[in-house]
Amino acid sequence: AKQNLRDNLGENRDIQCIANNCLDGFKHSSSSMVMCNPPFHQQQAITDHIAWQMFCDAKQVLSENGRLLVIGNRHLGYDAKLKRLFGDKNVKLIASNNKFVILQATKNPAKLSAK
Repeated sequence: AKQNLRDNLGENRDIQCIANNCLDGFKHSSSSMVMCNPPFHQQQAITDHIAWQMFCDAKQVLSENGRLLVIGNRHLGYDAKLKRLFGDKNVKLIASNNKFVILQATKNPAKLSAK
């Protein structure tokens, strides 16, 4: 992953690649970007439980206007789940083919309530 980032973004970028279990130990609003490819097989079952946890944890860790990039099989319907969590206008398709999609969800800043 690190080499792929270097090849595509150059050497002079401030990028950290960290393998982690659902962002354990990360502080709220501490990251501008999270990338994930959630597993959807749990033993013999196909489930989105782990993906949903990863999406929720990523939203907490993202700073204002932070981005979550997700790659997944098209049939899993991650776009609907991300729209439910981040809002319709904050999720977009970045790339796709017949089998896979890359989605981006952006965390909007917290809205202040009118007084």
